[in-house]
Amino acid sequence: MLVLAVIIITSTASVIAIRHIDATFGELQRLQSVGDLAEDIDRRMNELRLAARDFVTDPGTQSVQVGEAATSLSEVLKKTRLELAPSSEHDRRGHERLTTYRNGIERISSLINRRAELIVGYRRCARNSTPPSPTPPIH
Repeated sequence: MLVLAVIIITSTASVIAIRHIDATFGELQRLQSVGDLAEDIDRRMNELRLAARDFVTDPGTQSVQVGEAATSLSEVLKKTRLELAPSSEHDRRGHERLTTYRNGIERISSLINRRAELIVGYRRCARNSTPPSPTPPIH
């Protein structure tokens, strides 16, 4: 009877240990996945920063690159949200920041285009107008 009790206790302990190892392995796989996602998010954030910097410093650069980088990052964040199910408040704030960033880039793009149009219009007006005649000095 004692031998049977020892066998049952040993078997139970073995099953519990195997389940614990399985849970630990599953957690390690999840952490590896989170690490991969973090690296991907970091890489895409850097791409977005570089595209935005290039766009702001060189007005001739297309804003499409910034939009593509923002869209790519947004897609990764959505995938991450579904995979990890983080707190909705933190996720919502991150999405709002990305949307604000994208809207800001679009606004800057429109302002740069408007500025270019105004410069062209100003140059056209300057060419078409006659220079004012010099006024005689008042004594």
